[in-house]
Amino acid sequence: FRGELFRHVRAFAGNPDFIAQQMAMALPVAACAALGAGWGAALSAVIGLAAAVVLGLTASRGGAVAAAAGLAVAGWLTRDRWHHRRGAVVLAATAFVLALAGAEALLPPDLTLRARVADLHADGGFTRTRGRLWLGVARAAAERPVLGWGPEGLRDVFLRTVPPGWADTEGLGVTARNAHDWPIQLAVTGGAAGVLAFLWLLVAAGRRPGPEPPDAGLAGAAVAWLVHNLVSFGGAATAPVWWAALGLLSVRTNTSRRPPVGWVAVPAATLAFLATVRLTADAYAYRGNEMTRANRNGPALPMFHRAGRLAPWEGVYFSRLALAHEAVGHPEPALAAFERAAALAPLDGIRVGHVARLRFILATAEHRPDEQEAAYRLALAALDLAPSQPSLYGTAIMQAQTLGRHDEVVRLAAALRASEPGWAAKLLGVSSP
Repeated sequence: FRGELFRHVRAFAGNPDFIAQQMAMALPVAACAALGAGWGAALSAVIGLAAAVVLGLTASRGGAVAAAAGLAVAGWLTRDRWHHRRGAVVLAATAFVLALAGAEALLPPDLTLRARVADLHADGGFTRTRGRLWLGVARAAAERPVLGWGPEGLRDVFLRTVPPGWADTEGLGVTARNAHDWPIQLAVTGGAAGVLAFLWLLVAAGRRPGPEPPDAGLAGAAVAWLVHNLVSFGGAATAPVWWAALGLLSVRTNTSRRPPVGWVAVPAATLAFLATVRLTADAYAYRGNEMTRANRNGPALPMFHRAGRLAPWEGVYFSRLALAHEAVGHPEPALAAFERAAALAPLDGIRVGHVARLRFILATAEHRPDEQEAAYRLALAALDLAPSQPSLYGTAIMQAQTLGRHDEVVRLAAALRASEPGWAAKLLGVSSP
């Protein structure tokens, strides 16, 4: 029964972490509404208790912390309202704790919140996996500190910057599309410009020109979302709600602001136009990406092509175009697209490695030994640029075997064992001398 209950909660949102975010945002709103009078307040109290039970059933560590932060903010902003109702507040807090405790009793012992907190520092637990993820994303953000890699750019650069050991724990070729931490995610997708713009929105929404405080429920929900997304990311069910809450907070607190200065309109319009072009390109790329995930690589080709035409400075679009070409059996166009992507980022070992791999394949098929040798040297150069990538070792080892370089195969195999021992055992089961 316990396992089935947890699986039902998980199936409700597809991921218990997402529904935990929804409940963490709902709790401050329900708590503030419960401070009123009449049947509406009673109904809000019931909804709040139900949200607490569901939150407990998700066993989400981040969700519990986010709910506590949201309730604390809402409680502080409504302190004058419940100052003379301490008994009711104590009763509500006790009911909230009992709801969480009841949910803990219903869960299997290994899935409870207590067990998951105890596993934070375990081998392969949250601290190590997220720490490795955040370090790799931070390295990617440092390569483009001003404007970042764009909304869909992380997945194409992450494997180059991830620390050693990622492939052993997550799988060969498994990349990351989200940092699971909104400050780092903003830094890698939008750079310092994106981080500063987001912080400006937060500050603008929180400014109070008059004595009226912000809406406590909205503020609590917004803070819960921000806190939870320090270890997660906003899903489609919560992100629109958060932006709406931020807009409502801005309207309530900034009605007396002076109109913007006229000269701001020109750079603002320019930035808005560039952002529109860039996001339109990313929309095409996203559509192409979803097509490739559905194994529809042919229809994805024009999507990536349009994205590259709109934003020709973004190599990630050409990388995806190349992979789609290769998936439908077009090695020459794939090589041309990879070469363009590598030209835009000559220090990207992954892209250079793809160029080396395809050049070697084509040279081998057409019996051009000089070009084979040049492609092999390029593969070694790619490995120097990204020495922690097992796929690049595999490419170089296979090329060295084809060229009959036994000593090179031994050297590369030893380096792979030192970098990624788990994947070395898998790759070298076929490639070892």
